[in-house]
Amino acid sequence: MEDYDKLFSLWEEKESKNLSRKSIGKEETKAKRSYIHFDQRRQASSLSYYRSIFKYPANIVKNPFWPFLKRNLTVIKIKNSKDGKPRKKKIKTRTVYYASHQNALVYSWYSFLLNEKFYKNKIKELGIEKCVIAYRQIPLNDGSKGNKSNIHSAKEVFDYIKNNSEECVAFVSDITGFFDNLDHEHLRLEWLKVLGLSENENLPADHSTIYKNLTRFKYVDADEVYEKFGIEFKREARQQNGKTKVFRVPRAGGHIITSILDKPFSKKDFVTRIVKQGLIKGNENKNPIKKCSCGIMQGSPISATLSNIYMMSFDKNINDLVTKASGIYRRYSDDIVVVCKKSDYEELKNKVKEEIKKYELVINDDKTDTTYFLNDGKGNLTGFSNKMVAKKMQYLGFDFDGINSYIRSNSLAKYYRKMKSVTRKAVSMAYGKKSKTKDNDNKIFKKNLYKRYLFKGRRSFISYALRADKILGGNTIKKQLKKRFKIMSNYIQKKTTR
Repeated sequence: MEDYDKLFSLWEEKESKNLSRKSIGKEETKAKRSYIHFDQRRQASSLSYYRSIFKYPANIVKNPFWPFLKRNLTVIKIKNSKDGKPRKKKIKTRTVYYASHQNALVYSWYSFLLNEKFYKNKIKELGIEKCVIAYRQIPLNDGSKGNKSNIHSAKEVFDYIKNNSEECVAFVSDITGFFDNLDHEHLRLEWLKVLGLSENENLPADHSTIYKNLTRFKYVDADEVYEKFGIEFKREARQQNGKTKVFRVPRAGGHIITSILDKPFSKKDFVTRIVKQGLIKGNENKNPIKKCSCGIMQGSPISATLSNIYMMSFDKNINDLVTKASGIYRRYSDDIVVVCKKSDYEELKNKVKEEIKKYELVINDDKTDTTYFLNDGKGNLTGFSNKMVAKKMQYLGFDFDGINSYIRSNSLAKYYRKMKSVTRKAVSMAYGKKSKTKDNDNKIFKKNLYKRYLFKGRRSFISYALRADKILGGNTIKKQLKKRFKIMSNYIQKKTTR
């Protein structure tokens, strides 16, 4: 009982950061779960209510689960052409599923429970706690507060190469359709294993309920729901902490709503407009060989934890192989990196591809990046391609040439595109027909632009990049950003010159 109370208190503290601390009726919140669903948003102050709910597994078994809301998010990727041709634009669609607010708390609790009470101890027992670096809080080992980030994980691999006296090869591979192709039976077996149960046993009733709701999940398309209930999102400017911010505020019948079934709607409308209209759909992912359903949705608070549990045996087997060959293996979600001797490269690469097939997954050869680190005659290892052309290793958003680390050129280009886009908008607002500064020499509010794109700020790209420069060392990233002041100044001058 004491262990449960301690664990719940830790979860409550962590989960409160995802919820609003204000009244449910207000939109002004930085809460991660601020989306509307069939039930009302939860407040941080309501979490204590679940202490008695989660204590008894029977409460989870009888808990009603709303269908997920499905949304397709569009991501535009722009790739520069090396031969002077126009840049290539690729539109990628990512499907995300949102759990109802109460169900999200249930999934969040079981994610935390599995991670903290079981998975953490299991991977330590298996000797792979250093291998799995995504979706976990890994304390810094330098005595300072806080947890490791992707920057620390990248540094660990880069330092391994730097400190390697022998020539080596690093290959970074991507697993195709990771979440969509997870085999349900293997997930169940690994779930049992992490709980310390045998494969002949059944999952505990509450865990089984979670398992079934995630593997046989039901969903409705968010856009179809909004259409059936006449929900529109209006952009409205509101004051928050003395600043004006724009929010997408959901409205139905001209009134602000805080859930899909907010007045004048009720659960009866859910039955008539959703259930009877046949809008509820099920898991559509199919294993082409087994001819059965597979995969879990992306977006639920427990999906990431289950993906780590799913890969537990794979991580153990590959880490043993690579370690025996005096190499290093790390996995960040669906990204795998192996650094090994040149002589072991082909064998280990093939074994990774063979082993992953046992888990109904496939390595994406098109996204496998291989870098040979060879002696440059000056006592350093320098990156080359298989055609002996100088090359940088790409890993977790960074480039590494064997000596120095850099922010990836794509990330830097994206930052400058965003900076120019916002600057262009600011100039348009100053010189446009609706300009509010016509009587003040079409003044551009440069202070906000500078603060957002040139200097350190909360969760800004510059803060992240400068932190990476400090952790990775070498001042190379700082040098990459050195021209940002001149670039913005020249761009403003270019757009304001008539």
